[in-house]
Amino acid sequence: MRAPRTLYDKLWEAHCVDPQGDGSSLLSIDRVIPHEVTSAQAFEALAASGRGLWRGGSLFAVVDHQVPTTARARGIDGFSDPIARLQVETLDANCRRHGIEQLLLNDNRQGHGGRTHLLSPPMAAAAAVTGHLTDLRTLLPEAPA
Repeated sequence: MRAPRTLYDKLWEAHCVDPQGDGSSLLSIDRVIPHEVTSAQAFEALAASGRGLWRGGSLFAVVDHQVPTTARARGIDGFSDPIARLQVETLDANCRRHGIEQLLLNDNRQGHGGRTHLLSPPMAAAAAVTGHLTDLRTLLPEAPA
């Protein structure tokens, strides 16, 4: 009988393209979740090199670092930090330009008071397994009766 595998083991096995003899592996990344803080540099690099997105449908953008804790109901107008606001506006513009699905500030999926790292590691793992945002509970085995 095969030993039980963790979610990590299952993800690794499902995405390992080329295991190397030295213990490292080439993995296929099927979901990329850009955010407002560092994605601008990636989009700039693509533009500077004259390249577009590869598999744009595999991207799902999330504003998760700069979500204000006060005045959130005001959306982008609730930002008091001009740099944070620029980061969010830049992500919004890049998503529109490249047709990337995005979880906006006022999206109901943000949840009440949702902010920093909306996608927890287990949620990100579930998205990697299913190819879309998923209720993690649907992947858990049912408890014995």
